[in-house]
Amino acid sequence: MSKILDYCESLFEDIVALRRDLHMHPELGFEVNRTADVVAKELEQIGIKTTKHVGISGVTGDIEMPNVERRIALRADMDALPIQEKKESPYKSKYNGKAHMCGHDVHTAMQIGAAKVINRFRNELPVSVRFI
Repeated sequence: MSKILDYCESLFEDIVALRRDLHMHPELGFEVNRTADVVAKELEQIGIKTTKHVGISGVTGDIEMPNVERRIALRADMDALPIQEKKESPYKSKYNGKAHMCGHDVHTAMQIGAAKVINRFRNELPVSVRFI
Protein backbone atom coordinates (compact mmCIF):
# COMPACT_ATOMS: atom_id res chain seq x y z
CA MET A 1 0.00 0.00 0.00
CA SER A 2 2.83 2.43 0.74
CA LYS A 3 4.17 2.14 -2.82
CA ILE A 4 0.74 3.11 -4.14
CA LEU A 5 0.50 6.07 -1.78
CA ASP A 6 4.04 7.16 -2.67
CA TYR A 7 3.18 7.04 -6.36
CA CYS A 8 -0.02 9.03 -5.75
CA GLU A 9 2.00 11.66 -3.90
CA SER A 10 4.45 11.88 -6.80
CA LEU A 11 1.56 12.68 -9.18
CA PHE A 12 -0.03 15.39 -7.05
CA GLU A 13 1.52 18.50 -8.64
CA ASP A 14 0.93 17.22 -12.18
CA ILE A 15 -2.72 16.48 -11.45
CA VAL A 16 -3.21 19.94 -9.91
CA ALA A 17 -1.58 21.51 -12.99
CA LEU A 18 -3.84 19.46 -15.27
CA ARG A 19 -6.93 20.51 -13.34
CA ARG A 20 -5.95 24.16 -13.57
CA ASP A 21 -5.33 23.85 -17.32
CA LEU A 22 -8.76 22.29 -17.80
CA HIS A 23 -10.29 24.98 -15.59
CA MET A 24 -8.83 27.71 -17.80
CA HIS A 25 -10.18 26.11 -20.98
CA PRO A 26 -13.83 25.17 -20.26
CA GLU A 27 -15.93 23.69 -23.05
CA LEU A 28 -19.69 23.17 -23.11
CA GLY A 29 -21.78 20.09 -23.81
CA PHE A 30 -20.51 17.93 -26.62
CA GLU A 31 -18.01 20.59 -27.73
CA VAL A 32 -15.25 19.32 -25.45
CA ASN A 33 -12.74 18.81 -28.26
CA ARG A 34 -9.70 20.30 -26.54
CA THR A 35 -10.51 18.55 -23.29
CA ALA A 36 -11.01 15.21 -25.05
CA ASP A 37 -7.67 15.66 -26.84
CA VAL A 38 -5.93 16.38 -23.52
CA VAL A 39 -7.50 13.29 -21.93
CA ALA A 40 -6.61 11.06 -24.89
CA LYS A 41 -3.04 12.35 -24.93
CA GLU A 42 -2.61 11.73 -21.20
CA LEU A 43 -3.92 8.16 -21.52
CA GLU A 44 -1.85 7.43 -24.63
CA GLN A 45 1.32 8.72 -22.99
CA ILE A 46 1.08 6.04 -20.31
CA GLY A 47 0.28 3.28 -22.76
CA ILE A 48 -3.46 2.93 -22.24
CA LYS A 49 -5.41 1.91 -25.36
CA THR A 50 -7.52 4.95 -26.19
CA THR A 51 -10.62 5.48 -28.32
CA LYS A 52 -11.69 9.00 -29.30
CA HIS A 53 -15.05 10.30 -30.53
CA VAL A 54 -17.05 7.85 -28.44
CA GLY A 55 -20.62 9.04 -28.81
CA ILE A 56 -19.84 12.51 -30.05
CA SER A 57 -16.88 13.74 -28.06
CA GLY A 58 -16.19 11.08 -25.46
CA VAL A 59 -12.95 9.25 -24.81
CA THR A 60 -12.42 5.78 -23.43
CA GLY A 61 -9.24 4.18 -22.22
CA ASP A 62 -8.85 0.46 -21.64
CA ILE A 63 -6.50 -1.62 -19.56
CA GLU A 64 -7.13 -5.15 -20.80
CA MET A 65 -6.00 -7.88 -18.46
CA PRO A 66 -5.44 -11.31 -19.98
CA ASN A 67 -7.49 -14.25 -18.76
CA VAL A 68 -10.00 -12.20 -16.75
CA GLU A 69 -13.74 -12.06 -17.31
CA ARG A 70 -14.62 -9.06 -15.19
CA ARG A 71 -14.30 -5.37 -16.04
CA ILE A 72 -14.84 -2.27 -13.96
CA ALA A 73 -15.43 1.22 -15.31
CA LEU A 74 -14.58 4.64 -13.95
CA ARG A 75 -16.42 7.62 -15.42
CA ALA A 76 -15.81 11.36 -15.33
CA ASP A 77 -17.65 14.25 -16.98
CA MET A 78 -15.60 16.80 -18.92
CA ASP A 79 -18.01 19.61 -19.81
CA ALA A 80 -18.33 23.01 -18.20
CA LEU A 81 -21.30 25.30 -17.57
CA PRO A 82 -22.51 28.40 -19.44
CA ILE A 83 -21.76 30.67 -16.51
CA GLN A 84 -19.40 33.56 -15.85
CA GLU A 85 -16.59 32.90 -13.40
CA LYS A 86 -16.23 35.86 -11.06
CA LYS A 87 -13.49 34.73 -8.73
CA GLU A 88 -10.04 35.96 -9.66
CA SER A 89 -7.28 33.36 -9.75
CA PRO A 90 -4.25 32.62 -11.91
CA TYR A 91 -6.19 29.75 -13.50
CA LYS A 92 -9.51 31.58 -14.05
CA SER A 93 -11.52 30.63 -17.15
CA LYS A 94 -10.15 32.28 -20.28
CA TYR A 95 -13.57 32.25 -21.93
CA ASN A 96 -16.38 34.66 -21.11
CA GLY A 97 -19.59 32.89 -20.20
CA LYS A 98 -17.99 29.46 -19.74
CA ALA A 99 -16.61 28.05 -16.50
CA HIS A 100 -15.94 24.82 -14.64
CA MET A 101 -18.06 25.79 -11.66
CA CYS A 102 -19.44 22.24 -11.62
CA GLY A 103 -16.24 20.40 -10.69
CA HIS A 104 -15.88 18.46 -13.92
CA ASP A 105 -12.35 19.81 -14.32
CA VAL A 106 -11.53 18.15 -11.00
CA HIS A 107 -13.32 14.93 -11.99
CA THR A 108 -11.36 14.73 -15.24
CA ALA A 109 -8.01 15.41 -13.57
CA MET A 110 -8.72 12.84 -10.86
CA GLN A 111 -9.69 10.31 -13.52
CA ILE A 112 -6.32 10.81 -15.22
CA GLY A 113 -4.62 10.41 -11.84
CA ALA A 114 -6.55 7.20 -11.21
CA ALA A 115 -5.62 5.92 -14.68
CA LYS A 116 -1.94 6.57 -14.00
CA VAL A 117 -2.03 4.79 -10.65
CA ILE A 118 -4.06 1.83 -11.87
CA ASN A 119 -1.89 1.47 -14.96
CA ARG A 120 1.30 1.60 -12.89
CA PHE A 121 0.08 -1.34 -10.79
CA ARG A 122 -1.85 -3.12 -13.55
CA ASN A 123 -0.05 -6.44 -13.01
CA GLU A 124 -1.84 -6.74 -9.70
CA LEU A 125 -5.33 -6.30 -11.18
CA PRO A 126 -7.86 -9.14 -11.14
CA VAL A 127 -10.07 -7.20 -13.63
CA SER A 128 -9.85 -5.15 -16.79
CA VAL A 129 -10.53 -1.44 -16.41
CA ARG A 130 -12.31 1.03 -18.69
CA PHE A 131 -11.98 4.76 -18.17
CA ILE A 132 -14.89 6.73 -19.63
